[in-house]
Amino acid sequence: MKRYLVIIIVLIAARPCLGQVQIADDHRHINLGAYLIGLEQVMGKDSIVHADSAYGFQVTIPQWWHIKETPLDFFGGTFPAVDSIENALIFKCFEKTKFNNLGDFENWVIKDYSMGQKPKWSQEHTILLKKELDDFKQMGNAYKVQILRGNKIYHCCYIITQTDKAYVWIDFTATETTYPKNFERFKEVVSLFKGI
Repeated sequence: MKRYLVIIIVLIAARPCLGQVQIADDHRHINLGAYLIGLEQVMGKDSIVHADSAYGFQVTIPQWWHIKETPLDFFGGTFPAVDSIENALIFKCFEKTKFNNLGDFENWVIKDYSMGQKPKWSQEHTILLKKELDDFKQMGNAYKVQILRGNKIYHCCYIITQTDKAYVWIDFTATETTYPKNFERFKEVVSLFKGI
């Protein structure tokens, strides 16, 4: 047991160097930095700074934002449950070479779609509503989105931004009742995001 505890402590200490190291787990590649932040949170650490050198961003993580194991190009987690529902906030990063420019990326994520269309990034989702927001102009263009997946309607806020190294889709996903209750938490985390 002591041996495993020492290994975990060493890995946590090395976390700033491991942000985009991948480990194979059942043929999946995960973001080891996110996994180690989860361990730090279990140990009670608050205001953890996550710097992602591969995609050029940094975010400070409040204790209540529970970071989850994610694929390499995603980083995020869930908020405390409201009405037994956990909302998700994910930073989805894409290499700039995959799109012509930020406008092209924004069109692919949300701007080009109208009601009833399926986005190019998923045939399992249908856009029901899209409204531009002014809340996050200092970061990039933002949208309030209603999206249908299966028989469930989700209420989302998408912020489209970029760092020097990547295009970033900030995706807050909630339900109709939990969206307004967690929007302030979402704004708090977003205010702690910056390019590096």
